[in-house]
Amino acid sequence: MSTPEIHTRPRPRSWPQRPDPGIAVELRDLRLSYGAHDILKGIDLTVREGTTTALVGPSGSGKTTLLRCVNYLATPTAGEVWVDGELVGREERGGRLYPARERILRGHRRRTGMVFQRFNLFANLSALANVAFAPVSAGLCSRAEAQERASVLLARVGLSHRENALPPQLSGGQQQRVAIARALAMQPKVMLFDEATSALDPELSREVLAVMQELAQTGMTMLVVTHETGFARTVADDIVFMEAGRIVSQGSPERMFSDDAPERVRRFLGHAR
Repeated sequence: MSTPEIHTRPRPRSWPQRPDPGIAVELRDLRLSYGAHDILKGIDLTVREGTTTALVGPSGSGKTTLLRCVNYLATPTAGEVWVDGELVGREERGGRLYPARERILRGHRRRTGMVFQRFNLFANLSALANVAFAPVSAGLCSRAEAQERASVLLARVGLSHRENALPPQLSGGQQQRVAIARALAMQPKVMLFDEATSALDPELSREVLAVMQELAQTGMTMLVVTHETGFARTVADDIVFMEAGRIVSQGSPERMFSDDAPERVRRFLGHAR
């Protein structure tokens, strides 16, 4: 069976327009449905390079699904996903756009590093080996180079003294910091965090949030799904409130936590604090 075409007209008339310089992520009319159930209902979102955007909202609002669409772990039903100036999930062949083949998708996904709710570390590999694994597997560098960079990254997240520890020997906060270092090892353009502290107690959450704040301060572009409204208020440049698959409100922390915010947003953020 031949691969279905997405756009059938030649360039340039039907060609999607590349985002402006300085845009790290751009979502255009993003939609995702499972059968008759609409999960995302026309999301338009722009994330500038070097900024942190916090996605907040009630459970089931589509935040995690949106994040997974950015690196095509979930395939949108319609719309466009742009990361670092590249159209994710599509490839050009013969002047036309087609759904990207898996090897093309792997290249797209290298532009994003994702940190999940669960750590997903290899239990039989040391912290150092967990961080070094992906770059070696992807053929990006030698094992020695990957291990050297892994050591630097573990130091960055405060775990240089635990390089040789296995995941079961680490606390939950330490495991999540290893997961962050692992994502950084692929040198992504954008970091995606999906409720990275939801499985941790408050003390361990603070460890992880401190690392995330340091990343934000160094200019890493981050898209963060979180219920940590304190983090959103103090670290995020932009807060996006989602409900029922739509962006209901968006603005700076100053606006979103002010009396000028929509009542639904004020009630949610006030309750979550």
